[in-house]
Amino acid sequence: MTKSYRSSILLLVSLALLTTFVFSDSYYANQIITGLTKTQTMHEPPGSFPIPAGAYQQTTVLPPSSMDMRWWILHTQSLLQSDSFRVRETQIDNAPTGREMHWSSGLIWLIALLARGISFFNGKPPLDCAAQAAIVAPLFLLAFSVAVIGTLVSRRLGWGIAGLFVLVLFTSRPVYEGFIYGMADHHGIVFTFAAASVLALVFGGAGLVNSKKTKFPFLLDEAAARRWMILSGILGGAALWVSAATAIPVLAGCGAGAVAAAWIGCRNGLLPRPALWHSWGLAGCLTSLFFYALEYFPFHLGWRLEVNHPLHALAWLSASELLARLLSRLFTGGRFTNRSPGDLLRLGLALAFVFLPPLMAFSRPDLFFFVSDKFLLTLHKEYICEFQPIWIFLLSGEETIYRIFSVFMWPLVVVLGIPLLLWRRGASPVWRSLAAFASLPLLVMQALAFSQIRWQGMASGLWLIEVLILLMAFQQMRTATPPPRFLTVGLAAFAFVAAVWNPQGVFRLAWSVSQTPSELPKNCAPTLLLRDVAHRLLQSSPGQIPFVLAGPTTSTEFSYYGHIRTLGTLYWENVEGLKKAARIFAAPDADTALRLIQQAGITHIVVASWDDFGMDYVKVLKKAGEISEMPPEPFVKSLLDGAEPPRWIRPLYYPIPAVFGLDGAQVRIFAVTPDQSPEDALIHRGIYQLDAGDAGEAKKLFQRVLSSNPSNPQALEGMRAAEALSAKP
Repeated sequence: MTKSYRSSILLLVSLALLTTFVFSDSYYANQIITGLTKTQTMHEPPGSFPIPAGAYQQTTVLPPSSMDMRWWILHTQSLLQSDSFRVRETQIDNAPTGREMHWSSGLIWLIALLARGISFFNGKPPLDCAAQAAIVAPLFLLAFSVAVIGTLVSRRLGWGIAGLFVLVLFTSRPVYEGFIYGMADHHGIVFTFAAASVLALVFGGAGLVNSKKTKFPFLLDEAAARRWMILSGILGGAALWVSAATAIPVLAGCGAGAVAAAWIGCRNGLLPRPALWHSWGLAGCLTSLFFYALEYFPFHLGWRLEVNHPLHALAWLSASELLARLLSRLFTGGRFTNRSPGDLLRLGLALAFVFLPPLMAFSRPDLFFFVSDKFLLTLHKEYICEFQPIWIFLLSGEETIYRIFSVFMWPLVVVLGIPLLLWRRGASPVWRSLAAFASLPLLVMQALAFSQIRWQGMASGLWLIEVLILLMAFQQMRTATPPPRFLTVGLAAFAFVAAVWNPQGVFRLAWSVSQTPSELPKNCAPTLLLRDVAHRLLQSSPGQIPFVLAGPTTSTEFSYYGHIRTLGTLYWENVEGLKKAARIFAAPDADTALRLIQQAGITHIVVASWDDFGMDYVKVLKKAGEISEMPPEPFVKSLLDGAEPPRWIRPLYYPIPAVFGLDGAQVRIFAVTPDQSPEDALIHRGIYQLDAGDAGEAKKLFQRVLSSNPSNPQALEGMRAAEALSAKP
């Protein structure tokens, strides 16, 4: 069997296994989404009653774990309704002013394109197809990612190794979570660009080249290496466009890795070429500037350093200049500067551009870097899952052993394999240098993952790049000085177990087929219930879109299911809306609360017992120094605890239908009615008590009205209804 034939077989088998895994996992997810969406909770189907202009009745139910996906759909719908090809602001949250939106447009464009394609086939408006498009979008992102990384690997190692690598990479659970069906987000695509950028540096020799005098296996000549460095810069610039928060630590780790690779290489006769890093930095800078212009030029230029920005591009270019100078000084006998005025000016500008973005970000977060705002930092650290330390994720739930092994199995392979393969006689110094290079970005990302779980997918992918280097080293050592057989067999067996540990989707297929709608996950009941509440709010407000004050999760659900305007959602661009919501929940009395509510244009207050974030908001305000002391009894909390509401609050009764299975849960709904008279306030409170089945309390409220106005028809009718309710057995 020829080598090319074996590679073709390995590629086809790998792609078949990957397709089977993805299909089965997607089939399971689709069963859940379809079953949830078909669950009816209202007698009047969506579209059968008038809703206010600008509202929208979303019927597609998404899993509760895909909160960000709801906003990708909302932004896509805004794009489909606009004349622009970009969405740079939203009016849905931070009522009444709205806020800026700085998410990269690539995923929005993909969802919009898919929505138009689905619309062409089913005849529905593209707006109605956005949710369905977003559900399948991760499959297209995964296909793109497999093609990009597979092509890169195949150019240096062949299609067989490329197929095996993408199979193991994309079925590794921390990586695959960026591409799960029904959970469209940017994490998967930024991983692809960033990981491909590191791979391109590895395949280009990480700044090490062959010369006419020295030839080492795998290293390229300078011209070929430069092409790989430029490709890495382009891919890194694309990663910076999608998520600067992920790309910048990876790029910084690559810079540190360049020094480590050059140090080990020079000790073993390898030839570093510092100028190659100029090419890398220049390509990345130009790519970053291109995508910035695509996103913002010419009407939305600003100083948001949380995302891709020209200052980041210039900092990258300047850092590559400093890196090349450092490598030249340490390893090729050059100088850090020749001390000429022009060179000193160039050096000074490079230093200034490297340090300018962090200085701006942390000196004036209110102007340049909202993420470092104390309120937002506290909120993220304590209440958002992806910002939690990794051990909280690993030790929570019933799958502790599975989670620990899923995260640390490839690091364990690397820790065992490096001394076994790379530090033995016969191992080429090329692999040692490349392993040292790749270790720096992966250690940076793993350190970040220990502090915040959101980085683990990127870290896991970089560990697998290190495993790939070990595999290349092992291939070369088979003809040199092989390590002891029992060690290699043991390591290979462990690597095999690690490779097949995560792809469990094939087993989910049989399980999902056996599911019935009554067995849908119980954790999805709250999102179904909030869809019901959102549609009822629209039904009761045909002339105006409701403006709702609620907890952050409930706010996102209302925005998604009804385009209902809200205040506080968990996004850094909405720090102003979050603080507004927090201050209302922290208001010490009814007058202060009313003033803040009217300033925000709030028409309803909705608090679900599973998202009662009121006192959490107050605690965050206190920890962030936004208030000097905790209020003794915030007004909203006293209202929820059953205190008599002021006349400008109208309670609305919402019985949770039994179909949701949420025994003991509550949804408290209040309409804000500043012009309501004292009599009307008492009457509506009496109606609320009637709806709740408390005839005695209803009688007391109606009697208070009748004592001052005996002929009030609403009070008389309410009293009769209360007496009839009391007479029932």
